Amino acid sequence: MSTRFEDPASWPDETLVLRGGEGGVAHLRDRLARDGSWSVFAAPVVSFARLAGSVRNGQVRTATLGAIRAAGGSIRPTSGPPYHCDLRGLTAEDFDAILGDPEPNPVPREARWTPR
Repeated sequence: MSTRFEDPASWPDETLVLRGGEGGVAHLRDRLARDGSWSVFAAPVVSFARLAGSVRNGQVRTATLGAIRAAGGSIRPTSGPPYHCDLRGLTAEDFDAILGDPEPNPVPREARWTPR
């Protein structure tokens, strides 16, 4: 199967997925209750640094698309910043368990995506 940006089902399991912010389970639960999904950044064959440039937060947490799929979640590309996707299908606890520890966003604030 060939990889197509518009079809995350075609993306490889090793695709990086970034979530901005430090938020733990309580923050994830609040965001899910308010929005019905989580905002994440992902695209096949895109580097961590390039994805992080789309994240406005000073901290990022990472997972792989394979881990999200294995836990029962899915993503779909949406409008907004480059590589923006909505993640659905997981509980806050499941999502928090797959995300790595928060780490500093390596992209300087002034170089990160901003709405125009």
